[in-house]
Amino acid sequence: MHNDDLFPVALKASLDSQIGFYKTLHETSLDYLEEMLALGSHSARTGWNEQAALGQRLLSSLDPKETFAWTGSHLQEHTENLLAAYGQALSLTCRTQGKMRSELEARIEDTQREILELLDKLASSAPSPSRHALSLLKSAIDSAGNSYDQLNRSSRQVSDLVDVQMATVASRLPPPSDKGAARHVAQATRKK
Repeated sequence: MHNDDLFPVALKASLDSQIGFYKTLHETSLDYLEEMLALGSHSARTGWNEQAALGQRLLSSLDPKETFAWTGSHLQEHTENLLAAYGQALSLTCRTQGKMRSELEARIEDTQREILELLDKLASSAPSPSRHALSLLKSAIDSAGNSYDQLNRSSRQVSDLVDVQMATVASRLPPPSDKGAARHVAQATRKK
């Protein structure tokens, strides 16, 4: 292949790779958004059901002590469900961040490999002084790649540490329950 043909071929390969990368990021973002919307919808529906059950119960109550007890119980359950939904959102965010980080790292590696391959092809048909310049350029790219790898390893360690801490917090949060709303409805209907 002639040197004049290398650049258009490399450009096409690079564009194809970038389109694939952006498509993957787009799909990951849409999946994240869909899951977050489902989580928000579920949390809102659960909260609404709990509020409706509490409202029915309060309307049927004649004893102020019982009313305050129900309200306190309801607030406890509502707080637990809110914390659980926060934990799920946190877990989902960490998972999505990991997917995107992996895609970005793979894209950077592919780009570096493509550049080095192009430089090798150029060097194979270049005159001797140009080969030396291309060799220096390739060495600089390798050095930059190594520096990036070191920086990436360091940032990954920090990120992994944060992810572990966030996962620990999320695992300590209670799971959301629909039992609270169901219990309130059952108690309200028994009172009638």
